[in-house]
Amino acid sequence: MSSYAKLDSKVEIGKNSMSIPSSTMCTEQGELNRTLFEAIFDRASDGYVVMDESLHVQYMNQTAITWFGDSELGHVTCGQLVHCKTEQGNSLQSNHCFGCFALNHHTSLTEEQMTITQQSGKQIAASVSYSYIPYEHGRYLLMAIRDVSAQKKLEHERTMNEALQLTIEERERIARDLHDTVAQDMAYASLQIKRLRKEVTNTTHSASNATNSLQVADSLKLADSLKLISESIDHSIDELRSSLYDLNFVLETDFVQFVKDNALRLEERLGISTSVHVQDTCGSWPDKIEEQLARIVKEVFTNIHKHAKAKHVNITIDRNAKAMQVTIQDDGCGFAISDKSKTEHFGFRSIVERCNLLGGKATVLTEKGQGTTWHFFVPEKSEMVS
Repeated sequence: MSSYAKLDSKVEIGKNSMSIPSSTMCTEQGELNRTLFEAIFDRASDGYVVMDESLHVQYMNQTAITWFGDSELGHVTCGQLVHCKTEQGNSLQSNHCFGCFALNHHTSLTEEQMTITQQSGKQIAASVSYSYIPYEHGRYLLMAIRDVSAQKKLEHERTMNEALQLTIEERERIARDLHDTVAQDMAYASLQIKRLRKEVTNTTHSASNATNSLQVADSLKLADSLKLISESIDHSIDELRSSLYDLNFVLETDFVQFVKDNALRLEERLGISTSVHVQDTCGSWPDKIEEQLARIVKEVFTNIHKHAKAKHVNITIDRNAKAMQVTIQDDGCGFAISDKSKTEHFGFRSIVERCNLLGGKATVLTEKGQGTTWHFFVPEKSEMVS
């Protein structure tokens, strides 16, 4: 909805309208009204603010006072009190706001979405409703303010959760498709090339005493070519199987133990020395979060295996109830951040995207010949990926 969808004309406060002095609420009738307001609103969890027809604040309940401070009533307008803005960040001017519209059109407005500023300077998402109150001595406006920051956060987390779930489902579908088509086709091609190479080799050996030495040489050359093609396909099949495993990956242990196990594999298979340092004050996080973090770490380890030429890898894990931080540092060849062939590679983007989907942040520090350091920060436990 447009920020001013309901404001069909510019209005000015107090123009062509009755005015009542700001001291009205201090009269005997005003005190009666204040007592009534206090009885109705003071214990409410939402903020309630009553204004006169010039939008000067005449009453605030305890919640509103906690949020905005105990301002001198009658001398501050609602705009000065809450510094309201639209959800898009546009300031609502004092002569062109929802409250002005409600007063001048003798109407009420419900659940306008805004950003308001508390006395501490903290900005919160708020749903604000305006109730027009005609009165024998003038007009009042009741502004009800509900803090919806937690609701907005949950909505954001739900959206991120849905996006992550869709991503996981799509990757599982891709894995199935690759297994049922490309992987089987490549395996069949590999078998046929091996068979053809064997036949060519046998034919060459049986014809080795023949007078046509040129034909024998051509056959040997063909056999060598077939051997190279066969080895290339076998390597591609291994890579494809590894990718299929990654796409269907399920964390079967605790995240910290997973990191330790994979660090040990680097040592056993590649001779890369590793060290793992853990500071853990809360134990395991939700499975889905740890599974995505495990995928991230596995991708980094894969890059180290394939490209880094590292001799040592240092891993640090700091896990507590508020956040999890993982740092992976290697002393390998590094790369230039400006090299798009590296930063736009699927593996690189996958690392960054997975961390973002968790509401976290991934940073990498690297230079050619200076090694690479990945740092991952994931905020406190949430229901986002539960």
